[in-house]
Amino acid sequence: DAVVVNTGSWGGIRCEDLVSEELALATWPFLVGGQYFYAGSAGLILFPATLTALVEGLHAQPLNHADVALLSRGGVRTYSTIERLVQTGEFGSNRTIEDWAA
Repeated sequence: DAVVVNTGSWGGIRCEDLVSEELALATWPFLVGGQYFYAGSAGLILFPATLTALVEGLHAQPLNHADVALLSRGGVRTYSTIERLVQTGEFGSNRTIEDWAA
């Protein structure tokens, strides 16, 4: 039933969200008492058969940060790997100082 598998999340994982030794269902809330849960979206696995459900799910909610928008909600089931497989910053950036100033 996965729509998204996040392989690059950081922050907390709630015990009640564990579905196996490798995966947790990324659920709300995103931030509790200063603790982030399932933050980061550096490595996402998307499935062609569920792209329509993902797009419809994103359209059905208010515009938000990708980390929040991709949490499980309605027909969108997002899982997060327990072990972070993609590290933030691995890919670098091709943006220049001039880009940021524009």
